[in-house]
Amino acid sequence: MHIRGQLCTLFALLLAACGSSGAKSDLERVKTARSLLAEWATILESQPLLTGAYAAQMRRAASDQLASVAEKARRNKGPASVEIAELATLPTDPSPAMLQERAARARAIESRLETR
Repeated sequence: MHIRGQLCTLFALLLAACGSSGAKSDLERVKTARSLLAEWATILESQPLLTGAYAAQMRRAASDQLASVAEKARRNKGPASVEIAELATLPTDPSPAMLQERAARARAIESRLETR
């Protein structure tokens, strides 16, 4: 019985931690998305100055990381998860303007989550 009581206590603590982590996870993900979106926009704007291989590699890395952010946000139950998943889901070849607009949206979500 003693072990059972400890397991129940541990399980309750884990549930409490998971329940309160939704907003924290959202904040972490939106910060990551904002940074990646802004970096990708900068890469596209600087493309004439960069080698083609470097620019392509950086775009692929940003795209892959944003896809991961979107996937994790869809599984999260945080207050801004759906918004984060939407702004991190991009077409194959987004324009710098689209990336900047989404980075601005991410910044607004980030500000909102930080004030909670």
